[in-house]
Amino acid sequence: MRNVSLIATIALALVTSCHSATPSVPSPVASATPAQVAAPAAVPVDSFTALRSRAVATLLQRIAGKENAPADSVFQNIKSLKGVPAGRFLAIMNEGFGHGLGVSCGFCHVPGQWASDQKPNKAVARDMLAMVTRVNADLKSMSNLPDSAPRIGCMTCHRGQQKPELIAPSR
Repeated sequence: MRNVSLIATIALALVTSCHSATPSVPSPVASATPAQVAAPAAVPVDSFTALRSRAVATLLQRIAGKENAPADSVFQNIKSLKGVPAGRFLAIMNEGFGHGLGVSCGFCHVPGQWASDQKPNKAVARDMLAMVTRVNADLKSMSNLPDSAPRIGCMTCHRGQQKPELIAPSR
């Protein structure tokens, strides 16, 4: 029963994340008893916020005047998010990836060698971004959702932690 409640909780989070609209259909979690609903995990404190903000500020100074140029024309080795304005690209790295996973830039990058693919987490992040893009495209095609424009992001599953809480495999 715990897995069913967890699945219902995740499904509800997927369709309502990043939006404040009240669902027009009853939530399967709302009618569950307290024993059926897993207690939500506390969102950890992001202790790297200041460190990432300083890195982003330094990079913004370095690219001054090019903030609206495509990221792939400003930075090296951009394989995902091509065409995104360079300033927005840095915000996505900081808020989406950094804050979403509660990590510093060094989790995926060799600091100062941003183009390097030395760290495996960088490839994982690219794969996860591709997955998020596919899920968001699928959500757009669903017509009976309580939100007219549902979207997910890193925070949807990671909730500020390096590893997302996944559903345990069925036995």
